Amino acid sequence: DPFGCSFDVLNALGKLDKYAFAPVLISGDGNEYNSLHSKLSEFDEFRMEIGLDDFEMASEIESCSFGVIGCGSSMFEFGALKTPFVGLSLANNQEASARRIEDEWVLPVARRSSEGLSANDLCGAIGSLVDSLEKGRIVEFGEIDLLGTRRVMQEIEALFS
Repeated sequence: DPFGCSFDVLNALGKLDKYAFAPVLISGDGNEYNSLHSKLSEFDEFRMEIGLDDFEMASEIESCSFGVIGCGSSMFEFGALKTPFVGLSLANNQEASARRIEDEWVLPVARRSSEGLSANDLCGAIGSLVDSLEKGRIVEFGEIDLLGTRRVMQEIEALFS
């Protein structure tokens, strides 16, 4: 979490007090464990998972009602597992993915500006998704191919030819 968005997300979940959230925070390395654990303890129920392998990660994703994730490779994992999410467009290279998430999967996206993530935008995106899921909306995950992998492979092949 190079932008510290975990704290922004947890703050937004805390502000949406009409819902009873039980956050599951997944961290690759446990960076800022104490601060994040302290923030999580503001919720009645929570879990913090560190260093999960691929199978454990998939199991955690499937067990959640929804996620709040960056608009990078995580979106493909959540899409493949049919788990709805709020996308976070955190860097310029994620904007194409963010637009496709909004247009193709009709999922909300909050965008990071030079000032960071807007608390109002984040609360609005999370509230919008939760409200639609509570009304029974089923997210239709279609295929999104931004051809990023193909472009990278072409560049690598060009370097070695």
